[in-house]
Amino acid sequence: MLTQYLQFVLGYSPVKAGLAFVPLAVTALVGNLAGAGLAARIGNRLLVLAGMLVMASSFALLTTVSADTAFAVPAIALGLLGLGAGLAMPAAVGALMGTIPADKAGVGSALNDTIQQAGTALGIAILGSLLSSGFAREMSDGAPEQAKHSIAGALAVAHGDTGLIQAARDAFTASMATTFTVGAIGVVAAAVLAALVMRDTKPEPAAEPAGEAELVA
Repeated sequence: MLTQYLQFVLGYSPVKAGLAFVPLAVTALVGNLAGAGLAARIGNRLLVLAGMLVMASSFALLTTVSADTAFAVPAIALGLLGLGAGLAMPAAVGALMGTIPADKAGVGSALNDTIQQAGTALGIAILGSLLSSGFAREMSDGAPEQAKHSIAGALAVAHGDTGLIQAARDAFTASMATTFTVGAIGVVAAAVLAALVMRDTKPEPAAEPAGEAELVA
């Protein structure tokens, strides 16, 4: 959605649209680095919950974006998304792998990858369908049929018609807001589920060797 928004609504080139995702990459790195220390102190469950709520706030912020919104709002939202994912994902993987015997680590890793890929495909299918149907619904009845299929199609048949171009951009951002609202609700629901089913375990401190303990005594 954001790639289409950046290119078709804000008019970014493909290269500029790609560079616009830098805030996500930077904050994801920060979240990963911070999460490594926080997991040892507060446990994986709270870290997953916090990270997913930050991700939900990113989606909530993106629901406010319109055709006239400057890039500052999506940039902040991308930063929050990267931070939340950076905090939650390593903790979630750590919690999963921590429940699997060492001799089954390969199976656990494969299971994790399968779940992620299936979730990604399902998310794209559901949210993409919401975006597409919402766009068609938001476009006016007088618009050409091809213009109702996608914003790319609308801009292709506009041929400089500023009214149709603006209508397509408004319809896309309205549909995008609805889609991100559903996404935010889904992430909050997942965060609550994670908080309920995950065990709040923390790494145990390394046991002191018996010989050293006796010398200290």
